[in-house]
Amino acid sequence: MEVNVKSSQEMENNRIVQQMELISNHAERTNKIRMTIQSEIDSFNVLYSERAKCAQQLEYAKSQRMSSTSVSPEIECELIRKKELHEGQLKAKSLILNNSICVYINKLNELTNLISPVQAYIIDNSLVQWKRQQQFAGNGYKCMMDIDVIQTWCEKLCDLIWVTRSQVKEADRFRVNLRQYFELPQSCEMINTLLNMTTQYLSSLVKSTFVIITQPPQVLKTNTRFLAEVRLLIGGKLNIHKTSPMVKVSIVNESQVNQIIGRNKPYGESCGELSNCIGKMEYHPVRRHFSTNFRSMQLKKIKRTEKKGTDSVMDEKFSILFSSTFFIGNELQFEVWNLSLPVVVIVHGNQDPHAWATVIWDNAFAKLGRIPFHVPDKVPWRSVAEAINMKFSAATGRGLSEDSLIFLAEKALRFVKYTSLNTK
Repeated sequence: MEVNVKSSQEMENNRIVQQMELISNHAERTNKIRMTIQSEIDSFNVLYSERAKCAQQLEYAKSQRMSSTSVSPEIECELIRKKELHEGQLKAKSLILNNSICVYINKLNELTNLISPVQAYIIDNSLVQWKRQQQFAGNGYKCMMDIDVIQTWCEKLCDLIWVTRSQVKEADRFRVNLRQYFELPQSCEMINTLLNMTTQYLSSLVKSTFVIITQPPQVLKTNTRFLAEVRLLIGGKLNIHKTSPMVKVSIVNESQVNQIIGRNKPYGESCGELSNCIGKMEYHPVRRHFSTNFRSMQLKKIKRTEKKGTDSVMDEKFSILFSSTFFIGNELQFEVWNLSLPVVVIVHGNQDPHAWATVIWDNAFAKLGRIPFHVPDKVPWRSVAEAINMKFSAATGRGLSEDSLIFLAEKALRFVKYTSLNTK
């Protein structure tokens, strides 16, 4: 099983690397077009200056002739010929430049279209899958994707998005510089669209790569120290790490979690008091980790919601909220946040078993994209057996036998006779 998972991850890594290489090659070709356009613009500017100088000389010659000063007709004719020649050359070069810029913008559009599916796969598939595996790991799952591999993809993707965005800005610079000579109305609209797209790609990448590497304990006892670590996977890029951002931590309840997700932004929500809950992000160049380690956080107080019916305090789920702000140069600012896996807060050790039952059930049966923290009330016994077996195996180093699982099924379901785990 583990060998198959590793083989699958290697194949996925190779495929992503190949796609990145394809995009990188396209970016290099697009950059060559940019360099050619810059050379053409330089040539155009020289020719325009020569034409302006010739026109000035011609006007001077005409003024001299009007004031009866002797000016050779041949000189005036030669100046007229040169001026017309320059104007013809400028017209031809302007058409070439117009066409070159259109080609350049189309290539940039192709480049952004190549980036889009790769980014979507990394963010919406690989990172989401890693986060789901992280939740399974709370129940003892072993075959985690390597977050450092995903970080390498994100770093390369960040470089490609930034290069593309820089080239789009170069296209806009070309348009502005040439505006004194001729207009590029269609190019203006397309450039603005591409600039917005690449900025959105960058924003999405920054926000999605702010991840929780070490999850807080899912059964959290008050006045007990606990660990957590957050990392920005692209923190070594674009000089983000040089701004030394701070990370703030708070605890939020289910209602607050849904509000934060609904507006896609926290507004200082909190339902408890945490100590040692502000940390500075630091960059470790050897490992390329831009992270914050919280080594001694403590939950001092918790405000629970009002319980209904037979609900227990050990059924209530909270989440630890991490938030920060990142800057890229003097141009871009991104507010980022992430929520931990669900946690159950206890105050006494005798609450531990019930709390763990809530956590294990949530880890095993939470659906992707769910409304936090909804889980099914009922699932087939074989699914419960898999979750119990995974947790038992992680704790003892060996799995439960089929007889043991059948025994547990009969105990849990009040004397219903089981002969196979395939029975629902």
